[in-house]
Amino acid sequence: MLPAILECGIYKIESGPFNGDKVIVLCLFCSPNREFVGNIKQTGNLHRHVKNCHPELLQKIKDKKNEKLLDLEAQRNERRRSISAMLPAILECGIFKITAGPFNGVNVMVLCLICSPKRELIGSLKYTGNLHRHVKNRHPEMLYKIKDRRNEQSLDRRAYRNERRRSLRIRTAVVDEIEVEE
Repeated sequence: MLPAILECGIYKIESGPFNGDKVIVLCLFCSPNREFVGNIKQTGNLHRHVKNCHPELLQKIKDKKNEKLLDLEAQRNERRRSISAMLPAILECGIFKITAGPFNGVNVMVLCLICSPKRELIGSLKYTGNLHRHVKNRHPEMLYKIKDRRNEQSLDRRAYRNERRRSLRIRTAVVDEIEVEE
């Protein structure tokens, strides 16, 4: 991933990256185009040139940095959404609240919302036996919530799969029509 200063249209990469992270760039706002040797990880000389010779372009770099930060945040949110889409029914039915994690992509700290005082447990996204045991021993009347949520998830997954199949069939039909027309 290139730094914002190399992606905002001020510099053109002439060659590289080679020998690790070294690049040769041209400043597109100098005439004749001035050549710089830079590094993808350390762009201080490129920033200094813009600051000293083209201060009006500093805002362009800031805007590109903000855009990249927003993209990164969107990717993080997408990852979080995909993790929540993988949650087992016991963690989605309102009995537990995730307070920390997932650690190592699997382990989570959860808080039982029914216990008084609130009890904190360590659970896993893959193996939820200890959480089921807690509900079964301390709150057996809540087992129906887990079963209901599991049934909903099953229906959600089925509907999602059917929708994907339908959209794939539509895309395939469109591609076939295009091929026939040509």
